[in-house]
Amino acid sequence: MFYSCQEILSLTGSGETEKEAFQDMFNKIKPELAKKYPGIIMQIEPQNMSVTDAVIYTYTEKFMGVFFSRKRTMYQLKADVTVKTSSFSTEDVKYRRKEEKLSFAHHIMEMR
Repeated sequence: MFYSCQEILSLTGSGETEKEAFQDMFNKIKPELAKKYPGIIMQIEPQNMSVTDAVIYTYTEKFMGVFFSRKRTMYQLKADVTVKTSSFSTEDVKYRRKEEKLSFAHHIMEMR
């Protein structure tokens, strides 16, 4: 029912600041793990991270190609993140069924 494993994820992130790029990358951890594990993910604990590629793009942006030029930057990261995951499998849970039968009068009174 309760499973724990360690996995290495290759993730990318981008943003206008370095902090936004890292945040974008870390926000992709849970959806990536949810694809691999069908149960309920209870805990995600990062163990290690190694940045494999980091690029800063700078470009000049102009309004209508002529006016108000300004420099823009974009940070792009690629990293391998090692995470320890604890998850719960719902396949082993045994459910009991309960049905409620109401008379017509009770149904009208309680509006169920």
